[in-house]
Amino acid sequence: MKLSEKYRHSVEGQIFLPLPEFDPETAPEVTFKNVLEEVKRDLARIAERETARLREAGFQIFPVQRENDFISHEGDYGAPGFGLKGFKVLLHPSRSFRYERVHDVEGSVRTHVAQSIAIGRTLKRQGFKIFEGLDEEQFPTQIYFANGGVTRAFSDTIQAIINSYSKNREALGEGNELLSSQAALLVPVPTYGLFLWRMREAIKGTNIRIIGVNRNENGAVNIKSLQKAMQYCREENIRILSYYDCNPHNPTGYIRQKAETQEVAEILDKQTQEYIRKSEEFYDSASRKERLSFELFLRPFSGITIIDDMAYEGLQYNPRIKPYSFGQVSQEFSESTVVLRGISKIGFPGARIGLMLGHSAFTEPLNQHQLMTEFSAASMGVDMLAARFNTQSPHRKYVVRQEARLRKEHIFKAGIFETFFKGLDHTDKLTLKEKDKLVKLYADHAGISCHDSQKKLNGGLAPFSLPINIGCGFFTIVDLGELYGHSFAMKFNEKKDPMLIEINNSNHLYWALRSFGIHVVSGGGMGCDPSEPVVRMSFSLPEKELFNIYDQMYKMREHFFGKNPEVQLNLFNKTYPLSSHVTL
Repeated sequence: MKLSEKYRHSVEGQIFLPLPEFDPETAPEVTFKNVLEEVKRDLARIAERETARLREAGFQIFPVQRENDFISHEGDYGAPGFGLKGFKVLLHPSRSFRYERVHDVEGSVRTHVAQSIAIGRTLKRQGFKIFEGLDEEQFPTQIYFANGGVTRAFSDTIQAIINSYSKNREALGEGNELLSSQAALLVPVPTYGLFLWRMREAIKGTNIRIIGVNRNENGAVNIKSLQKAMQYCREENIRILSYYDCNPHNPTGYIRQKAETQEVAEILDKQTQEYIRKSEEFYDSASRKERLSFELFLRPFSGITIIDDMAYEGLQYNPRIKPYSFGQVSQEFSESTVVLRGISKIGFPGARIGLMLGHSAFTEPLNQHQLMTEFSAASMGVDMLAARFNTQSPHRKYVVRQEARLRKEHIFKAGIFETFFKGLDHTDKLTLKEKDKLVKLYADHAGISCHDSQKKLNGGLAPFSLPINIGCGFFTIVDLGELYGHSFAMKFNEKKDPMLIEINNSNHLYWALRSFGIHVVSGGGMGCDPSEPVVRMSFSLPEKELFNIYDQMYKMREHFFGKNPEVQLNLFNKTYPLSSHVTL
């Protein structure tokens, strides 16, 4: 009996490979290597047969590369940058010797203290309340320079919150009513996928969960959803440990301004005050042993810690529309707020340095740990932070110039992206001169006349759409809901057999776009319900690669919504019954 006759197919399309039957004494020529070779040959024949069946049914099979596929990558490099030319003076080797010659580490720290004071002075003038009531010599106690950028600062903050809660829960006992049987991190979604992933990693093995809060169509936090989430936590006895949001927002580009920030702060602070009241009552009645191990009466950990991620601040298209931080609301509220800022998103991601503002209970342990393990923050990175956040810095002009160039670059790229989806006449981000430039650039790219280029760009990409009016940054949400219910076939480069997918969630959308050479972030990867038909796209790529994305999206639309939009789906349902659908 041939080995191929032993194959069986399950209803999910899986293939079972039972071992061949043979007697070593009567068939000594059969070896494991021979069996493997026969399996490979038979699998190749199966793949060829399935490929032929798909093509006969009317499917085009799209190849998907997994490795070394630069063109398909999203290209979210931090920001389109112009190099470090403006900071040549900071990067010169001679600056390595400017520190006080007491001891290399101590000298660096002393220099950083001076920079912290200068940065704190500027931020205090901008309204950050964490510095209120302090002498300037105390400003460094509220500042942490994070090697590893804003990402490192965020990770350190989340871990500090979780560690404090876990330590107190262990000391006071799991049944203690003050700490609740469960805890939660509140996150308005969609949100920055990497930080969401880091939160998920940090809470593994704990009783902590992540609770999402909905956003409005414009990207603003839905107040009713926030109140409903907090009410749910009260009813289920879930202690809220933190609230994370980024402003300006990734991925919608929404900018949270003063009125909305104060409204959200008032809701969060009301719950924080309740936690503080319970903590104080417990502390007053606690035993000496419990008091020694109890930390929740300290303000930063006693209520809801706000993590205000302002990494994209400075990239807003209209410089008059400024993001308002939770750290600017009030002095009391700022004590429960951690503000994250950096320089990566204004074109200097390679510096890998971040700035954290917060209560000394957060920053001092981090500074001490850094001193003992890393000696100090990267000195040239701190110089660059000082150039951005110290208005008196002699190098400030380089940052101002860089932000202006980037803003212009981002607006032009956003205009290109809006043109792709809405049509050339329906974007307000491009001047007439820039529209003419875009028409010519695309004509040269596509090898067509300017007349044909303008006609094509005027058409848009409906039914695909941009539900968000982009206001900041270099990314946006794309709605692909019209693809739901359609089917497509694809084949990974390292596999010979194709896969059929009926699109019904954002992960399927991810692979549909990937099969056309477009790398995106799925809705589920941003914290949305996976059933939501959205993905995140970046437009920080060079114009040529943006045009490639547009060409592929155009092909994708024609493939699914051509003369007979239902032809693929009908052929699929006719040829392959529901029980044989292959899903990811």
